[in-house]
Amino acid sequence: MNPSTILSQLQTQLQGSSDLSYVNDEHIFLGRRVNITNYPAIAIEPNGDRKVADNYPYERIIQSVLLIGMLQIYDSEKQIVGSGTIKGIADFKNDIKKAISSDHTLAGNCVDMNIISSTDDLGENYPVRGFNMVIEILYDQDRVTRA
Repeated sequence: MNPSTILSQLQTQLQGSSDLSYVNDEHIFLGRRVNITNYPAIAIEPNGDRKVADNYPYERIIQSVLLIGMLQIYDSEKQIVGSGTIKGIADFKNDIKKAISSDHTLAGNCVDMNIISSTDDLGENYPVRGFNMVIEILYDQDRVTRA
């Protein structure tokens, strides 16, 4: 497997998740964006990789990925915990976790995928709230063909 396939499949899995049906597929981006005007939005940003095993010609690699989630909520009472009609940032983060955990192999494209940590913003950009979630994706790659 290669990083491009892994990142594209992660995007596809998030777009196809019924847990994120309220997020427009066009607002699940590969890479950061500026001047986002439509929320909720998710940016998928590569965050480095490292080799963890070597069994020639294969390498086992961990790809770190930063998921950036953003919501715009004008009702300050619902920014963190929403209601039946409004998703708060805690709800949004949990829905992304469900979407990631629904298939930890990315349709057979990786060995495993785990959520490592997340950091919430402190609401400095009201009415926009966000978080950064780090996930690690373990996959095997032929080091000769890089496939």
